[in-house]
Amino acid sequence: MADVSEIKIPVIPQEFELNDHDYPISPGENLLRALKHEKPLWMPNLFGGGLPAPMPAINTPSAEADCDYRDWFGVGFRYSERQGSPTPILPVLSEAVNWEKEIRWPDLSKFDLSVPDKDFVRDSGRLVYTWLPSVCIQQLYALEDFEQSLVDLITEPAACRALFEALVDFHIEVFDERNRAYRFDYVIYGDDWGTMRAPFFSVETMRETMLKPTARFLRHIKEAGVKTVFHNCGLINDFIPAIAEEIKPDAMDLQFMNDIAGMMKRYGAGLTFDLQNAGDRILYDPQTTHAAIRQKARECVDIFGAHVMPGAGGVVFQSAMDAEKANVFWDEIYAYSLEKYRGLHR
Repeated sequence: MADVSEIKIPVIPQEFELNDHDYPISPGENLLRALKHEKPLWMPNLFGGGLPAPMPAINTPSAEADCDYRDWFGVGFRYSERQGSPTPILPVLSEAVNWEKEIRWPDLSKFDLSVPDKDFVRDSGRLVYTWLPSVCIQQLYALEDFEQSLVDLITEPAACRALFEALVDFHIEVFDERNRAYRFDYVIYGDDWGTMRAPFFSVETMRETMLKPTARFLRHIKEAGVKTVFHNCGLINDFIPAIAEEIKPDAMDLQFMNDIAGMMKRYGAGLTFDLQNAGDRILYDPQTTHAAIRQKARECVDIFGAHVMPGAGGVVFQSAMDAEKANVFWDEIYAYSLEKYRGLHR
């Protein structure tokens, strides 16, 4: 048996600053076209066209620090240097039916959420965005633990639904305060509903517990004039009709195991899909050649581009293990898609 101390856990890939080009319009304007389901001038990059607003300090130290911490609900997180991310290890909720007694809601008056960070500088060429993670099911995973959350979703759906509604109320207040500070152009709303092989729960369970609270939150964001990108990990093909037709985000961020091409053909006129890790594992392989990366970029445009798909076509959601590979991929995406899209605007 292998020595577990020698097992290397892959670190989380990073988003790198992308090479600049002589763009015909700004990257932000081009990305906004895609979020409006219009034809962009080239395949946009979700991060290259966006500027992240600073996340609020949910306690001291910040959740973004590379150390252990407690979040603003009191959940204890342990940071893994190998993995490059924190994991919840100290829950504060025994089971969903006890949420009204056991959850201690943060006092938002202690946080200057409506005041922008003094070092934040807007960029007129990029859209301002933020992540909205851990609102419904992800928050439940952290508040109790993963196994108990799945049990509660099945055995106590009414309690889970009530908790999700309360969490949405709380996060709407957080969003409203932060939106006053940063005037977001779009938000990435995150939840995880599945593994690489299957959803965590049935469509019926999703509908009974988290569908309406999630739809209410995204509707509130859109009514504030902010575009929504719904991130969801795992194989969730079964949930897409409900997401597209009832939650109605402006865009979806899905992982590669889903039938993204099929979804784009069906829903792409009114729902933009970004291509998470569009370069696939090729950007993480140290032996990959630049020629192979450029070929992968062209394949991405040929399959998901706005010239072959309804609406805006695909948006790149790109990460890599080093800046050089990230930019070889991006440079080819830009040049190749700019040429392929040229006829869309004549």
